[in-house]
Amino acid sequence: MWGFGWLSRKSEKPPVSTEKASSVSPEKELLLEDLPPKFEDKVEERQKRPKLDVSKPDIFQKAVSSISTDDFKNVHTIPCFRQGMLAGLGVGGVIFAVLISTRSSISRSMNWGMGGFVAGSVVSWEQCRAKMRQSRRNAQAVKESLRRPRSGLTSGPGSGPSQGEGEAK
Repeated sequence: MWGFGWLSRKSEKPPVSTEKASSVSPEKELLLEDLPPKFEDKVEERQKRPKLDVSKPDIFQKAVSSISTDDFKNVHTIPCFRQGMLAGLGVGGVIFAVLISTRSSISRSMNWGMGGFVAGSVVSWEQCRAKMRQSRRNAQAVKESLRRPRSGLTSGPGSGPSQGEGEAK
C-alpha cells in the first residue's frame, strides 16, 4: 500500500540487513566504532571558526538594547502578521477552552493554550509567506513570458509582406 514493501505485508517483519564489514569477523557483532569514518575530521577548520561565547552577559545586553519601542509601533504593517496572530489566537483559545471544559487545571490549560497560540501563529505565518512566495514566482514568470519576443506570431494583418513583395517575378 505505501510502497515500502515490508509495510504493506502485515504478517512479515521488516527486512534485517545481514551485511558485515570485511574487517570484522562474522561471529563478532558489528558496531559503529568498528566501521571506517565516512567523513574526514578537519580539526584545523573547526579551530579556525569563531566560537560564540554565550556565557558573556554583554551579548544578551546588546541584543536587548537593540530592541526599541519603534519596533512595535508598525507591527501591523508586516505582511501576514494579522493572519498569523488571529489564527494563533483562535487555536490557543480553542485548546484553552476545551481543556478548561474538561476540568483540567488552569495552569495546565494556560500552558497548552499558549503552546497552541505559538504553534497556530507559526503555522499560519509560514503558510501565508509560502503563498506570497508562490505568488511572486508566478508574477515573475508572467513578466518573463511577456518580455520574451514571440516567434512565429503576427501582430496584425499589415505586419506580413504585402501581396506583391513576397512573390517572385
